[in-house]
Amino acid sequence: MIITDSFLKETLDNKKFKKDFSNQQDMIASLTHFLHNKSAVYSDHFKAEALNFIKLLLSWKFPDKEISEKMISDTLNTIADSSSMDCPFPTPENSHFTFIDLF
Repeated sequence: MIITDSFLKETLDNKKFKKDFSNQQDMIASLTHFLHNKSAVYSDHFKAEALNFIKLLLSWKFPDKEISEKMISDTLNTIADSSSMDCPFPTPENSHFTFIDLF
């Protein structure tokens, strides 16, 4: 089984998949936060929910297959390694700011 960005896009675009829209939006947000910040220290905060969402995706896409934890983890790693995020507000190279920058 090959998991690519197209797998993720195809599944998310499928109208039959969108049954529990509000809950899925939270999980999609966790997945995208994880993918955008995968090298950051706090990415583990989003990883558990991202893994749950990947499990949901795989269970929906392959209902007859046994979904193992290794498969879920491998899928998330594949998506993380192959994805490129087009983020409207990317993290700045130098994220140092002063207190006055907040105002």
